[in-house]
Amino acid sequence: MSDRTLNHGPGCCTEITYNFSKTWKIFKADLEDDPSHHTGKREVLTNIPINESLASWNTSMLDVRSLFLNYGLHKLVFRFQVETYTPEVVMFKEAYTYVNITKSPLVAIMIAGSVSQIARYGHYFIR
Repeated sequence: MSDRTLNHGPGCCTEITYNFSKTWKIFKADLEDDPSHHTGKREVLTNIPINESLASWNTSMLDVRSLFLNYGLHKLVFRFQVETYTPEVVMFKEAYTYVNITKSPLVAIMIAGSVSQIARYGHYFIR
């Protein structure tokens, strides 16, 4: 949790400290047929643990390194939560987006007088 002190009230005489947290979650999203849903599909989410593998999981901007996610559809959820100190009152807001990871073929173009090897992520393809 982070904290911020805000001046609040008439004349700004009162200080209130709010604790808040910012967290990200990533889910593998699969779509299944569901005739009872208004879109005809429903999403099945599988949590991908990131709090030990992505250092930015609790910041405003998520930094996902190359090759971290497998191919397919993923749902990224950002949550901002303010501590209310009252268990019955939960104050938060979530926003989400979808990312589809697809394969992209490696295309080698040989030009006379250019480099003599091609590498991708430490693996050599042409020497």
